[in-house]
Amino acid sequence: MNGPDTKSPNQTERPKHLIKPPNYDRTSLFETFLVRFQNCSAYNRWTEDEQLVHLQNSLEKEAGQRLVFLHCCSFGLAFEGKL
Repeated sequence: MNGPDTKSPNQTERPKHLIKPPNYDRTSLFETFLVRFQNCSAYNRWTEDEQLVHLQNSLEKEAGQRLVFLHCCSFGLAFEGKL
């Protein structure tokens, strides 16, 4: 019988202390951001869904504006920001 502290073989244990993902605002190299983000994702053992949420949350300034624009277009909403 499994107790409350027993994990199934499919569950992976997460690290006790998580690494905060970097932010990206297009003022630095995207490749540098991506390597740091992937390192953070691997260490934190994020699922693909979690990676997407953290990636979207990491985009700032113009990079974030482009995400909002794509979101508005996909739902047929008007975008009044500046790209």
